[in-house]
Amino acid sequence: MKKVEVIEIPVRYNGETYVAGQTFEIEVQHIAGIQQHVNVISEDKPFEEMKLDELKEYAKSKEIELGKATKTEDILAIIIEAQKVAAGE
Repeated sequence: MKKVEVIEIPVRYNGETYVAGQTFEIEVQHIAGIQQHVNVISEDKPFEEMKLDELKEYAKSKEIELGKATKTEDILAIIIEAQKVAAGE
């Protein structure tokens, strides 16, 4: 099972409909059928181990504004700060 987040249009899976921003678990073999409509959430991979494109995709999926940041370490800092703000820290 993998956890995915719906990107834009509603996705129907196992009799349930999920809208943009909602997450749900899906069998790995079923991801290919809806791949263009969801982001796979990498729960087991810390941000510090993500590549630049993975960080950018995560920020996009969470609507985190990166401004002019282009370097991995700058984007990582923005994401971590946005999570702290969202958590009320």
